[in-house]
Amino acid sequence: MIPNNLRPIVDVEIDQPKSLWNGRIPLGSLTLLEGYEGSGKATLMAHLAAAITAGRDIPEMKMDGIANVFWLSGEDHLSLVKRRLISAGADLNRVFVTDRSFSFCQHEVMWLTKQVENVNPLLIVIDPIFAYLAGDANNHEEVRFLTRSLGNIASQFNCAIVMIRHMRQPRWSRRVSSEFNASARSVLHAAYMDEEEAPDDGERLAVVQTKNNFGPNADRLQYRIEPNPDSPGEGKVLWKEIRYVQV
Repeated sequence: MIPNNLRPIVDVEIDQPKSLWNGRIPLGSLTLLEGYEGSGKATLMAHLAAAITAGRDIPEMKMDGIANVFWLSGEDHLSLVKRRLISAGADLNRVFVTDRSFSFCQHEVMWLTKQVENVNPLLIVIDPIFAYLAGDANNHEEVRFLTRSLGNIASQFNCAIVMIRHMRQPRWSRRVSSEFNASARSVLHAAYMDEEEAPDDGERLAVVQTKNNFGPNADRLQYRIEPNPDSPGEGKVLWKEIRYVQV
């Protein structure tokens, strides 16, 4: 006799994955955005947050309305986050932040879950993810608790959670648990391009997907960050015409 907790997989319904950003940032799951200093990770996410809160389309992300964003900033002062959002053209009434300092433990996960329930965000940005890790970034169990907790929140509220990871140059690198990459359904890199790929047009940055659990990796999207004369000291993202080149 087959136990009650077993069933043939033919009875399992197939969920159709939905994306916030065309396969790059899935809804209901974790995304890891990595990059070295200067690659514009936070500026890029401010650009996405602005599109979401203002109902504005960007390449391969079409908005059919407006939604909220929850932004956790573990290093940058909230005034800097606000400046980036202003430069990107966000509706500041729809971006929610907290100056509460915390690390993920069982109690804090419950607190965060309650805040997400209140805010009802389409996107949660955690910048950087290491700032909210209670222990060792190379401890698989501690990292697994963090990523599983965040994954449960993403699934429960059907929102996208983007964990930003600042990569260090190899000679300064430290060991980091593979659980960050393993838990993410999508891994994106804000990457510098070689001179041969972008010789003269200034499009020296690209969003490159290296992992996608729901299908083939999305095409590379090139962009650049230019000074914004309307917001001194901050940059704005300009997209290059899309070239459908698989990476």
